[in-house]
Amino acid sequence: MHDEGREHSGLDAVRAWRSGVPLVRYEITDVVSTPEGPVVTTTISGDFPGSPVAGLRFRFEDFDDTAIRRLRIAP
Repeated sequence: MHDEGREHSGLDAVRAWRSGVPLVRYEITDVVSTPEGPVVTTTISGDFPGSPVAGLRFRFEDFDDTAIRRLRIAP
């Protein structure tokens, strides 16, 4: 997983990343299918500076019915 310029590889690393960021509310504003995979655009809000943040994109690049192996989060 890639977020805020950093890579988090493996289940333990992703869990550690998630436990270190504030809880947020996601509002899905768009979903687009691309050749690389789906892109889900959201607005996130919560108890963090700059909240809410609109236009955050979740790019699912390698996944199947059992796991997400590559996710990029970026504006």
